[in-house]
Amino acid sequence: MKGKEIYPLVYKVVKRAQKENPDLKNFVKSYEWSKRIPKPQDITDELADALCTSVSCSPGVGLEIYYQEKVYLKDLHSTFLDNQLTYLLNNSSADGNNIWKLGEIIRTVFEGRLVFNETDKELLISL
Repeated sequence: MKGKEIYPLVYKVVKRAQKENPDLKNFVKSYEWSKRIPKPQDITDELADALCTSVSCSPGVGLEIYYQEKVYLKDLHSTFLDNQLTYLLNNSSADGNNIWKLGEIIRTVFEGRLVFNETDKELLISL
């Protein structure tokens, strides 16, 4: 999947995690930066790719602190990716929901680079 296709899921999970995971606030700089990511409808192809790459690897700036965040079926459904990605939710949480980690989904389906480069860094710093 291209960055712009998977970014709505990244955005959804990041925004939910900002509200529900207080441990993320321990990463002050990364957490505060992540609050400025654009909505899916306001993103360019290049920025979507850079943000998706940053979930997997992001020295200094990006969304790597969200790598471990859980993705649920309701996340896929609300971003209209349930028909494409439900098969990935093969782990069960304590409450019986099928889940997988955001970073593992990115590493599995994202067709872009999984290694951060200077162009990505410049794009993300500009946010």
